[in-house]
Order: sequence, then structure tokens, then C-alpha cells
Amino acid sequence: MVYGNCTGPREFEGFKPLRPYTHAYAPHGPLLDSLYAVPEEVRPLEEVNDGYYGTTRLEQSLPRGPMGCPLLFVVPEKTIPEILERQVTKREAIQSMTERNTQAILGAVRAVSPDVIFAVDCGGDSLTGGIDFQGDVECGRDRQVLRGLKRAMVPVVHMLLAPGCDGESTVAAMETAVAKAAKRGAVLGQWSLDEEISCMQPLCAVLSNNRTPNLMRDARDWIALHADCDPHQFTCKIERHGHTARIPWGWMVTGIALDASKDYL
Repeated sequence: MVYGNCTGPREFEGFKPLRPYTHAYAPHGPLLDSLYAVPEEVRPLEEVNDGYYGTTRLEQSLPRGPMGCPLLFVVPEKTIPEILERQVTKREAIQSMTERNTQAILGAVRAVSPDVIFAVDCGGDSLTGGIDFQGDVECGRDRQVLRGLKRAMVPVVHMLLAPGCDGESTVAAMETAVAKAAKRGAVLGQWSLDEEISCMQPLCAVLSNNRTPNLMRDARDWIALHADCDPHQFTCKIERHGHTARIPWGWMVTGIALDASKDYL
């Protein structure tokens, strides 16, 4: 299994740009600027630190796997190009940006040549659009990645872990989006994240308490301590990056799987 993360443009000194691969892993074709493997040296995280945002330190701390993974899939644009200078409408600018990002994502996907893609999003703003965007809901990086993956010509399972846990989607927005996905036949099912949380807990011990895996851990512990309460009727307060949201405790320990081949955005 090859795994990785999506990121924006940044300094990749020491990283290995990857070429497209055949099924026999024979390199050919031009170097890609949308797919990188982390340096070979594993750099463990040693202390609780909030300064990892905007860096590749988390990826560099992980075990190496096939193709030198974890891989970094680079999404080149996150903001709408200057509309007036280009003399195009906002809609045309968004379409142009989405196409450039999609081509970058598709090039990286072709290099990996997967049989199936599991696209994991903690919080689910790829579904709702969230609030972390500039100019338009379609400009959010998670939404841009999902738009690209939907054109990858391989099965894509869109996995939402702990909907709303990142504080970027309201309850109303998430309920509306999931209901729309269900109506379009895109919802494959839901499951408890107990096993995933147990696996993530030791790996995320050095991350700050407001990182999403640790918020899931705290929600699991709260539910265990309040066994007489319906976790879907009581909410927790999430404060991250200047945003505040109240999310049902039950959502924080739930995953939802969607069939990305369906039209539900």
C-alpha cells in the first residue's frame, strides 16, 4: 500500500521528485512537480509542538513504504487568479484553477498507478466546502483535491473521519451535505472509529491536544465516562485556528464512506 498527503507548494529541498511508473516500477517520462517522496531519513517527533503546521515534519516522521512513501501530492493553487487582470469572470477563474490543480493531481495519480484510492479527510470540509478558502468554497484545497480525484479513472472511496472535528463545518452544513450524498446514492456506510483512534493515539502523543486525532481520542474518552448519555444529543466545543464549532460527541468517533464516482458535491 502506498500512502501520502496532499499539500500546497513549499520548499522540497532534499525531497525526491518522482517520475511516472509502469506496473513494473520502471521509471519513464518527465519528472513531475506534483509528486515527491520524503527524504530517506526518518525524523521522529520528539516533543509536543504546534509548530508543525505548514511543514513536512509529520510526513518525515513516518515509516517508509513502497515508492519511498509517504508521498506528497502537491496542489499548486489555492486562490483564484487575479480576475480583473485576466479579464475573466469569477466562475471562469475557478474553472481554470480547478483544471490546473486537477492536472497536477492526475499526473501524480498516474505515477502511483493505484487500483483503488482511499481519500481520507478528518473533519469533512472536502464534502461541505468548509470555511478555509479564499474567494469561493470551491477554492478550498480539500475540495480541489476531491475534484481532481473524481476524474482519476480508478475507484475512489471518499472517507470522512469524525465529521466536523476540524471546526470548519457547521452541523447544519454537514447534515445537508451528507443528506444530499445519501440522496444521490453515494453513502456506502458508516462505522465506529474506536480501532482507528486506538491506533492513532500513541502516534499522535507528541501533537498538541487540538489536533484532530487527539480530539477524536478525547471524544472517545468522554463517551466512555458518560455512558448514560446519548453522544449524539450532547456537543463538544472545538476551537482551532480562530474558528469555533459545536459538534455532537458521537460524530467525533464516527467515519462515513462515500462513493466518489457519484455526483454529490
